Amino acid sequence: MCQNLVVTLHDVSPFFQEELEEIVRRLHAVGVDRMNLLVVPDWGLNYDGAYSLDRHPEFADWLKSLDCEFAQHGCHHKKPKGLRYKSGYDWLIGEQVAVGMAELQLPGYRQSLALLERGQEILQHKDVDILTLGCVPPWWQVNSASERAVRDSGFFDYYMVASAWNLFGRFSMVPITNLKTGEIHMSRELCFEPRSKFADYFTRFLAYVVTNCEQAETIRFGIHPPDIRNEEVFSYILDSIEKVRANRELKTYSELLAQVF
Repeated sequence: MCQNLVVTLHDVSPFFQEELEEIVRRLHAVGVDRMNLLVVPDWGLNYDGAYSLDRHPEFADWLKSLDCEFAQHGCHHKKPKGLRYKSGYDWLIGEQVAVGMAELQLPGYRQSLALLERGQEILQHKDVDILTLGCVPPWWQVNSASERAVRDSGFFDYYMVASAWNLFGRFSMVPITNLKTGEIHMSRELCFEPRSKFADYFTRFLAYVVTNCEQAETIRFGIHPPDIRNEEVFSYILDSIEKVRANRELKTYSELLAQVF
């Protein structure tokens, strides 16, 4: 059985350009030269377009110079204005876990489709020209309407969503759905959270188990730009990746799906 290693950079935006450049440099230093980039077309903390990719063509050129695969990571990443949570559970996931950044958790079908289309408009701009093969909604959160919009959009070969049960009850299981076949690949994605000591140490424990004890077909590491600001956390991530790199084949998501299906 071929064992795989998948490394993913989340929240790829010119807003985090300095952090992303340093992360890529250090990943290259440990032999990770192929990865997945989850691109946010218009990082929208203020919804003013300041970090829209079409305003930063030099950043888009740098991304394309890397040997990477792209997936669309929402449009603005942030929860759309004016939408209210329908339950205490939704609020818990949306505000306390996703800190207001689960963009596709609440909107209906038309609004979700409009967000995806606006994101593609930016990605296909002549000064950007980035092809995204997949869709990874921010925080992997959708509702039935927004998930249908992802499927119906026609932009993607695969997508990833994860319920709270998969994330917490099943310890970071994040399924990948092949939109061409409908088949689903289940594997863990280890994402660290340096802002929370509990979450950080929990993920470190899980990473220890996965890298030392669990003979999983696929191990996935997810890295967020703020991780680089905490040297202890980022060094642990790199050490964990380096530990499994020698015995596993580095894959992008589309390469992984081509193998398992």
